[in-house]
Formats: sequence, C-alpha cells, structure tokens
Amino acid sequence: MKYKKFLSAVTKEEPEVTTYDLYPEDKASNPAKLLLIFLGIIIGAYLLAAVIFNSINSQFLKPVEEIKTPELDYKFFVSKKEVYRGEPIKMTLLLINKTDKEISLYFESEKKYEFIVKRIYNLGLFKLYVDVWRSSYGKVYKNVPQKVVIKPRQVLEFSETWDQRLPNGKMAPPGDYLFMAKLYFTEGKSVTLHTGR
Repeated sequence: MKYKKFLSAVTKEEPEVTTYDLYPEDKASNPAKLLLIFLGIIIGAYLLAAVIFNSINSQFLKPVEEIKTPELDYKFFVSKKEVYRGEPIKMTLLLINKTDKEISLYFESEKKYEFIVKRIYNLGLFKLYVDVWRSSYGKVYKNVPQKVVIKPRQVLEFSETWDQRLPNGKMAPPGDYLFMAKLYFTEGKSVTLHTGR
C-alpha cells in the first residue's frame, strides 16, 4: 500500500481503478423478457398444481359404487344421475350380510356414516373437488362408540336426501357434482364409495 502511494506521488500517475456497472444500459430490462419469465412461472405453477391435484383426486376418476368383501357387500346408489335444479336427490348406502351368521360393526361415534356432495370444477388439465353439502351439517353427534349387528342375510340401509341447497340456504348452481358415502368405523378405519367423475 505504501509503495503504491509512493509510486503515485513520484510519477503523478493515477492508480488503476476497476469499476463494475451493476446495471449496464445495454442490458436494460426488457418488458417482453419480463413478461415471458412471468408467463413461464405461471405455466410452471399451473402444471405443478395439475400434477398435485391429479394425484390427490385420482381416487375420484373411476366410480366406486360397490365393494365386495367375503362377508359384506357395500352398495351405493343415487336416485338420479341427472336432475333438474331444485329436484331432491336421494343417496342410499346398503350393507348386505352375505353370510349365515351375525356380523357386528363397530363405529367410532354416533356419526356412523355421512353422505357428501362435492362440486366439480374443470380447470383444464385437472379437476378441483369442493365440498358443498354434507349430511352431518347442523347435526351434533355424541363421541360414544356404537355397535351395529347385521343379522344373517339382512340388508342394513342408510339414506339421506339432498334438496340441492347449500349450507347458506341458496340453491346449488348447475354443474357437475360427485356424490359420496362414507362409513366411520373404529380405529380410524373407513369405507368410501362414490359416483366418480
């Protein structure tokens, strides 16, 4: 450092200074480039959302209206696949004992089953499923385990009717809907059937 100062004083030369232009004028931000980058980010986010939602909702792609086990058959019905706005829709879940012995089912609470209606929003590469109604809305269930016995060859039926009203009292808009039936057994086990879409 001292040598440079001495050299500068003797020779009267200015020491070499290096400068860096952080924002050179010839590389000024181009609005078209910024727009392309922004569009790239949006498209990338959309494709990522499509992959995530499709993997989450893959269970709904094919209908599951019947499940067969060695002892029980589960069958789910909806009164009509296409209805007029405001027309009631009845959902029915049947549990059929196929054996010659009694079958005991254990549920986690008084809420043994639930019917769910989901609105389907088609967003191009993926679909979004949003709850619009549940048969449990407005009901209070005791958190007391329940036991249900199905006699030999007996059919146990659960059913609810949706009047196409949303929780706020308004009519559900026209569109595509998915209907589900869910049984809540003990230890977090459940059985889900649905119309698929």
